Amino acid sequence: MGADPVPGDVTAAVASPTSRSGVRAAYRRVVHGVTLADDAEVVYERERMALNRRNIRVVTLATLALHAISVVVYARQAADWTDVPRSFHATVAWVHLLALPLVTTLAALVSWVEPRRWPPGWRAWATDLYAFAYLMIGAALSINAQRLNGNVNVYTIASLAGAIALRQRTTAVILGQAAGVTAMVIGVLQVQHATPLRMAALAPVLAVAVLTIVLARASVAAMRAEIAARLTIERQRAELATNHDALERLNGDLERRVQAQVAEIVARAGEIDRLNHHLRTQVIDRSRQLAHALKALGKGEALPLAPGVTLDGRVEIREQIGVGAMGEVYRGADRILARDVAVKVLRADSGVSTDLWVRFAAEAEAAAAIHHPAVVPTLHVGIADDGRLYQLQELADGVPLSRLLEDGGPWAPGAAARVGAGLAEALAAAHAAGIVHRDVKPGNVMVGTTAPAVRLLDFGVSKVLGSDADAGIVVGTPAYMAPEQMTASTAVDAAADVYATGVVLHELIAGTRPFVGGTATLLDPAGRAAPPRLSAQEAPPALAALIQRCLAPDPARAADRGRAGRRADRDRRRRRRAAAHALPRPRSATRDGSGATVRLRAPDA
Repeated sequence: MGADPVPGDVTAAVASPTSRSGVRAAYRRVVHGVTLADDAEVVYERERMALNRRNIRVVTLATLALHAISVVVYARQAADWTDVPRSFHATVAWVHLLALPLVTTLAALVSWVEPRRWPPGWRAWATDLYAFAYLMIGAALSINAQRLNGNVNVYTIASLAGAIALRQRTTAVILGQAAGVTAMVIGVLQVQHATPLRMAALAPVLAVAVLTIVLARASVAAMRAEIAARLTIERQRAELATNHDALERLNGDLERRVQAQVAEIVARAGEIDRLNHHLRTQVIDRSRQLAHALKALGKGEALPLAPGVTLDGRVEIREQIGVGAMGEVYRGADRILARDVAVKVLRADSGVSTDLWVRFAAEAEAAAAIHHPAVVPTLHVGIADDGRLYQLQELADGVPLSRLLEDGGPWAPGAAARVGAGLAEALAAAHAAGIVHRDVKPGNVMVGTTAPAVRLLDFGVSKVLGSDADAGIVVGTPAYMAPEQMTASTAVDAAADVYATGVVLHELIAGTRPFVGGTATLLDPAGRAAPPRLSAQEAPPALAALIQRCLAPDPARAADRGRAGRRADRDRRRRRRAAAHALPRPRSATRDGSGATVRLRAPDA
């Protein structure tokens, strides 16, 4: 009988906690262990009594011979004593002699007699009396042993053997041990007169009583747990057998569905073949378009788009709205999205290099990776029928910041700060997506009439943070480049965008960029060692200090720029977004026109 724990999902064999409550139920849980349901309790009682009957038969057959032999041996030894009733051997003989009829009768009641009119539960009482009889026999023999050696071995064997061999009711075991201990205490005190010997005899008696109760309770609890687990398994097997037909029906239905799906797949095989043929045709057409585009780029053919031309059968060109370093921007009507869009077309005369294609695709990928209202998203990238590469971008209504600077002079510090806050918001979204813009300048900032008032454009020279792309290449607009960009460092990170933002803010407030000159002069990092500081008349001290931190020239102090960027972002959260009409128009300014993006091989160190 294993003492395996009862499964956690047992509900049929184990009674629910609310089904049996109160002091009596609590006592039963303590002395019996698992609280079984009524039907499981019947099974437990039946199997417990069957086990007890088998064990009592075996024990009785063995002990009857022992009792008979003991009577003959000890009676013959007691014949030499003059005071037979008080002698040790005579007492042993009499105990074994009385045990013969008593044990035989109780064993017969438990194992062989089947009375019809006896009350229910009498067999359980007979089992308890059988164990108690042997306990008293052991007590009598151990008390008698105090005359010679003072040991209680027979009592110990009788007590523990009853707990191991029989599955008694724990209450009966407790009462029997109480009676046995009482008899032993009285008998030892009467027979044994030496106090040390009394203690030596009674201490094991108390220990054996506790051990017997624990063993009896453990054996009962183990048997009840085993029955609960077994009945649960049998119930689950019965449920599986009951559901067998249902499972077969489900399997049959599933098989029919699978067959129907297979038939549908077979029926659509022709359609799939047609789709594959169409896909192959599209691949061939796209390859031809790509070859045509490469050929056009190789010849350097400039193919302007006229209003009314439909590009790729999707976008109707309306008007040109801008010209960039590697592309032209048109306003167009997208037939699929049913909205006006900005159409950026790669110019054939912008340079013959696969790098041009990479930059064009990288711009679309970078813009698509950033999800923020202040960043103009890319909607589609494709190749037109004539081989043109094009992007469809959201049409950002407004005016480039570079045009506003050309129309006037210095801006009010508050208006410039609002532009800087919007620009910082767009850059924060780009940096969070792992993208460094590397070309922040007024020409790539759009000031609109609706929120968000400031939007960031053109990710054509952007870089993924941590990558070593463009190693050895100087990329950006010289007037707005951070010193680390001028050395073609692969460690260019978000701090470079913060530096460019500082240049834009200085230009807005002062009316001129902090560093002027030709490309060679602007690309000399030594010329950025001491950036000019805005005076108190030009900007509040806090704003001037913020711009000064953005313009920190030493790349090792890029952390100062990072803090400046976070400060600008906090300023953005404290301010509400301002529309373009809320930004004051500049007064007057003189521009040197050196705002073109460059891509140069770094000079040898």
